[in-house]
Amino acid sequence: MGAGLPPLTVARRLEGWSLLLDLRSVPEFEAGHPAGAVHVQFSRKSLPERVATALPEPAPPLILCAADGIVAEAAAGLLQEAACFQVDGWLDGGLPAWAGAGLPTATLPRLTLEGLQRRLAPGGLVLVDVREPFEWRWGYIPGARLIPLDRLALKPEAVAGAPELAFICEDGVRSSTAASLLMRRGHRGVANVTEGMNAWYRMKLPTMKWEGRE
Repeated sequence: MGAGLPPLTVARRLEGWSLLLDLRSVPEFEAGHPAGAVHVQFSRKSLPERVATALPEPAPPLILCAADGIVAEAAAGLLQEAACFQVDGWLDGGLPAWAGAGLPTATLPRLTLEGLQRRLAPGGLVLVDVREPFEWRWGYIPGARLIPLDRLALKPEAVAGAPELAFICEDGVRSSTAASLLMRRGHRGVANVTEGMNAWYRMKLPTMKWEGRE
């Protein structure tokens, strides 16, 4: 199942094929995370499915970053039980230890719905909706582009050419994962619409209905 690993050991392993998986909440990840980490918010019920969506097979060896060792150990157990993930351990001391060792960190900009409306214009910000097609049919933001998260994980280069990207889903969780995948590839103009489509619907903002084309 692995064990806690010192930050410098983790950094050395990340120079190979290993991947750092940040399991903390969306606000925590947005505020600061180890540079290059992929974000999948911890869920005892659906963690293996979430990770499988974000990391198509064959997934690299994983090193976890969590709020504490209890969550990290629980997550490692869940992923190992799924039998398709290799967990080599977790970052001992989490983000504070990583930053304290002088290792690089990054933030994920949060884009409010008000800010999104101001920046949506032809030739400007590209809004990527990472929900499933059945969710898209309930209604979507005019100008948004549908690329479900599992499809984006397979081909992140599909949107890598856009200078500015914002990702949205139901509640900011999947969109945070999507944004982290692009950031890992070196894309800097990335933001997460954390409030998500649930808030967009509640505020009765402009919405289009699906008419048979995705």
